Order: sequence, then structure tokens, then C-alpha cells
Amino acid sequence: MDVSDYSNELQTYLLGHGDDLLAHIIQFNEVMMRYQAAIKEVSTKLEILKSCADTIAETDRKMLELRRRIEQQKDGQTEKRPLEFPE
Repeated sequence: MDVSDYSNELQTYLLGHGDDLLAHIIQFNEVMMRYQAAIKEVSTKLEILKSCADTIAETDRKMLELRRRIEQQKDGQTEKRPLEFPE
């Protein structure tokens, strides 16, 4: 079979099933839009979780530093000065 035979066969099929093909294309596009929206939603949620994790890690780091300074002051290892609370 050469290319023209395939072309004629495709044209014959589309004449008889064009509506079905169009319906499938529309359905496929709807599914792809839902898929893209779901990917965007998951990406956004992951960005939010990362931001929260970064904030928690930073807060923990500041709290550990504050505790260390309090313990040093209790032990007399550092001069008595007002504690600065991290922002």
C-alpha cells in the first residue's frame, strides 16, 4: 500500500465516523484540561508545604539559638545582657 491508499482509506473512515472522532477529540481536550489543573493544584500545594517547612526550620533554629544563649547566661559563660528575641 502506498501513501495515497492510506490517505483514501483515512478519508473514507472520517466521512463515516467524523462525528465520533470530533467527540473523542473534545473529550480528550477536556481530560487534558483537568489533568493540567490537577498538576497545577498539586504543584501549588507542594510549594506551600515547602514554604511552611522552611518557616518551621527557621523558627526551630532561632529557638535553639535562644535556648543556648539562656543556658550560657545561667552558667555564667556570657555577660548578662538583655536577650534579643529573633524575628
